[in-house]
Amino acid sequence: MQEKQDTIKFLEKDTSIMRVKIHAEKFSSSAERKIEEAGGEVVEK
Repeated sequence: MQEKQDTIKFLEKDTSIMRVKIHAEKFSSSAERKIEEAGGEVVEK
């Protein structure tokens, strides 16, 4: 029973990490567009 609860906790943690990643990707793509519009260059990390 304890193992099931641990798995659920892990999955909850995993989905929140995915949400953060998705948010970061959306943010970085809009930031890159703004930099390019300003005549700057986007350097790949």
